Amino acid sequence: MSPPGGEVFRIGVHPSSTVTCTRDLQSGVAQGCPLSPLLFLCITEALTRLIQQDDTIKGIEAGGIQHKISQFADDTTLIAKPTDLPRMQKHLDTWCEATGMKENKNKREGLLLGRLNRFKDQAPQNIVPVWTPDGTSIRALGVPMGNKLDEEEWWFKRYRIVKARIAAWKSLSHLSITGRSLLLQAILYGSLRYWLFAMRMPESLHVALDKDSYNLLWAQQPEILSDEDGTTAKSRAYIHRRASLLPQKQGGGGVMHFRSHAQAYYAQWIRRYLEPGDQPWKNVADRWLATSIHGRGALLINNPPPTPTLPPHATYLRQCLISFSLLNMRQNTNVLTHTVQSEPIFNNWRFTIDIPPEIKKRWIKHVELLRVHNAINATPPRIFTDAEMEVYTLTHAPPNTIGTGAQRAFSDKLMATWPLIRAAITPEIVHAATSKDVPVHGDYLLLERPNYSYYVLLKTDAHGNKTYHKLWLDARNSPHDTGDTVSHHIIARATITQAAVWRTIPTDDDQEDDDQPKAVDIRLGGSVTQTFPSPNGWTTHTPEDGITSLTHLNISNITKHFTTPHIRGLRPNCEAEWANPDPKHHRLPHIRVPWDKVWESLGTPISDATEERHWRKLLHRGTFVRNKQSDKSKPTVCRMIGCRSEESMLHIVMCPKLKPFWDLVFNFITTVIGDPPPYFRAPAIIFNMWSRGHLGSESACAFLRHAFGCFYNAFSKVDLEQKLFSTPLVFHKTLLSFRSAVLRYAQTIRIL
Repeated sequence: MSPPGGEVFRIGVHPSSTVTCTRDLQSGVAQGCPLSPLLFLCITEALTRLIQQDDTIKGIEAGGIQHKISQFADDTTLIAKPTDLPRMQKHLDTWCEATGMKENKNKREGLLLGRLNRFKDQAPQNIVPVWTPDGTSIRALGVPMGNKLDEEEWWFKRYRIVKARIAAWKSLSHLSITGRSLLLQAILYGSLRYWLFAMRMPESLHVALDKDSYNLLWAQQPEILSDEDGTTAKSRAYIHRRASLLPQKQGGGGVMHFRSHAQAYYAQWIRRYLEPGDQPWKNVADRWLATSIHGRGALLINNPPPTPTLPPHATYLRQCLISFSLLNMRQNTNVLTHTVQSEPIFNNWRFTIDIPPEIKKRWIKHVELLRVHNAINATPPRIFTDAEMEVYTLTHAPPNTIGTGAQRAFSDKLMATWPLIRAAITPEIVHAATSKDVPVHGDYLLLERPNYSYYVLLKTDAHGNKTYHKLWLDARNSPHDTGDTVSHHIIARATITQAAVWRTIPTDDDQEDDDQPKAVDIRLGGSVTQTFPSPNGWTTHTPEDGITSLTHLNISNITKHFTTPHIRGLRPNCEAEWANPDPKHHRLPHIRVPWDKVWESLGTPISDATEERHWRKLLHRGTFVRNKQSDKSKPTVCRMIGCRSEESMLHIVMCPKLKPFWDLVFNFITTVIGDPPPYFRAPAIIFNMWSRGHLGSESACAFLRHAFGCFYNAFSKVDLEQKLFSTPLVFHKTLLSFRSAVLRYAQTIRIL
């Protein structure tokens, strides 16, 4: 677009803040420019306002709110009644003409809802090329929506696309369990988990994924066929299936329990629902979930009302509620702060008031005794006296009883239960509720006047001077400084209360650089006197999982919580197997292995999961040796020439024919790395144990793991490729492998 007079400008902002006009603008925004999405939002905002501010467009009403348009980036969905369509089309034409945008109407998709879908002959004409038939879907942000849509078939269609891609993978036999697990999460799970945000995964698909993942993780050479659901190929895990869910540094494989992961996706939506914010989807959910006097907080009160009745087709929302209920969230009553004032009186986790339900309803409906705050006198801070509450019950009796004997009877019934209420709200609760009545520097406050309200941030300078910075809240209720301050004249005439604040700190897994300060996501949720629940002081039924706040309910933490029952009290089988006293099993029962130290030592700066792969399999008793062959007709004697002993996992580290190799290894450890010789070599090789209860140095352990990896590669080729085992060659490869790891580590710590 050109300015008046036909001149075309290019505007440049220089360091001196001067604006200059130069030559004609020849190109648009550069690819990847961070300004691009902001410019697009500015342009598309006009369309949003044209439709939202048109009172003749009705859209669909839910919870008293009209939903007319849904947008995310460049994805726009119009929600309309048939009579809305002409006006919407007019606004679309206006917007396209003003912005230069063009819409390809042949690519429009439309979905009929409710009555119109039942009587398709009444559907508007010439709106879309074809209204979406039953059983098929349109997509919004990639999520399918349709009438009579077979979601199970849709899931399997996506799954088969992903599986066809996986079937083309080359050999995975060289990957460690860590590498395979990462690949599994990135490709198989990663290609499907997005839809868990909006769709419930069917059990049949979970079964297929379990079979695929088991084969990918544990088969020597995984065989994934694109024409079968699940995998029928046989494989055998060298870590017990449930124990493999343990973290690697606890003896497991660090494998994800995908069913728990899916449950976490569902459950986290309820945490999002409880967070401050008034997004459209929350308003729709309020239609079923926030129908009681407790609003959204009804999901967390003690002894909540029955689960709300949801529409039959609201299967995803129902699953979200079920998954959240499995967390069994409860309030930690040892946490007592000023937020106690917003807690309900009659469904409180701290105390129980045993009075008839009908009397509770009267207290709430007529006297508005709903929260702890309602029972506390502000100045001085204390529970209302009997006399004060009696006056209050008389003045708030039902209007039709005023001036009659029924007014006194109403008051007397309530006052008969007041001592129970007063006794329940202890002095400690009163003190906590009023502990932040005087705002201090850094507090977020809600300022209320008769005709308006807004949030402010209090800042105090070194001289004690206070300034109240006016804030603007975005759609997520995150505060932003407007640059304006509120005068003390307005402050003196306003009602000011603490704001309910949700502070979310990313988990360690989300924070890439530990040296950088962790960002805090702040949300404001109304007055602290009225907003329940407060985020802090909530735990699951298993407090050891570290969840102490609703803000901790992210997908990662919930996945761990749901996985815990599958692994609680479980130890890797190898711990007991290595201690088996039966001589025919070739174990080390007399060695007391400090397993916690061994597992914690996995992965060093100079030996990663791939370099430790063969050693870890030995540790887990997963190494293939001849006495483990299922075919009993095959030989079980050691493959080394001249050795006639049975080949077991213990034998391969004690075989006399292999002693020259291990002599070189331990000579290097003592002369180069500087560790003393271990008491016994076998425990040192298998467990990295140098003496009773102690491991070797980190460098010595790492070198042994490189050595065993190179040893087993060569040892296995004696059978597979009929190659002789060469001690000098294998030791040379060990030195090269260790040298490469040391240089890699040096690159990470070099001084730039």
